[in-house]
Amino acid sequence: GAAELEFIEGELLERYDKLAKEALDDEMLLAYANSNAAMKADFDKYRTDSIRKQLIFSCAVTAVQIDDDSLMIAELEAAKTVGIESNRIYQQLCQKYLALGDTVRYEKTLIEADSVIEDEAWFAQNLLNLYLGRGDHKKALTVIDDVIQNTPGNARNVELKGRLLDEAGNLFGAEQAYQTAIGMDTTLLISYSSLGRIYYNRAVEREQYMIEQREFDDIYDVCVPLYELALPYYYKAFENDTERTDESIPEAIRTILFKRFQSPKCKNPRPLIKKYNEVSQAYGWRTL
Repeated sequence: GAAELEFIEGELLERYDKLAKEALDDEMLLAYANSNAAMKADFDKYRTDSIRKQLIFSCAVTAVQIDDDSLMIAELEAAKTVGIESNRIYQQLCQKYLALGDTVRYEKTLIEADSVIEDEAWFAQNLLNLYLGRGDHKKALTVIDDVIQNTPGNARNVELKGRLLDEAGNLFGAEQAYQTAIGMDTTLLISYSSLGRIYYNRAVEREQYMIEQREFDDIYDVCVPLYELALPYYYKAFENDTERTDESIPEAIRTILFKRFQSPKCKNPRPLIKKYNEVSQAYGWRTL
């Protein structure tokens, strides 16, 4: 969450706010500055002065303490670009829009902050959560790389990228993301089972094609090795699925093993049948 700001306390709050506003928003001074080129140049220089920036920031701090929604938003919006604790100011502003249910400005401010504040995961992560909550996975893909960059070592974010790419039909990109994820964390379930599924489906497609082409004599030699590419990933998924919630795992393992030990070329089916039964029992399925 946003780090706490330091506030001016007590009865000086309203007085300070009023004085600060008068100092910053003198309409006569603004009109004069805009009507005279030389004065405008001096005034523009004044607008970037560190004292003015500090005063704008202090107004925002004061407004937050007063806790008037419209005043707080106005002062935070003014303070977000002065370069003083911008990260905190933007987070406070985002949280206020979210609290008010203004998701349009919440999203807009998150996007803006994510583009101007470096090395901060908060904005991209909240954008990602917003898009996932909406079910807008296309937009989630636009920020997932920022989240990954700002959370190095987080394998689950990399896995999430794989899932988003997978859903979008980019199987090559999904495969790369899943492989990266399991290289970071070998306890993941979804990455292993998804890699197994990707390789399994490729074998299915090849087998169906060969059946259509009536290439029956070569199916075992060509397709079983393709199915077996999926087995190590499904075995690891089986190991990681300690609660036995993903029934696609035993279904795929049993199908691949059955193809192997049913073949006339399989000389020793016992180990395959043993593994078949082990997986079946783990999920409460019928054994051979």
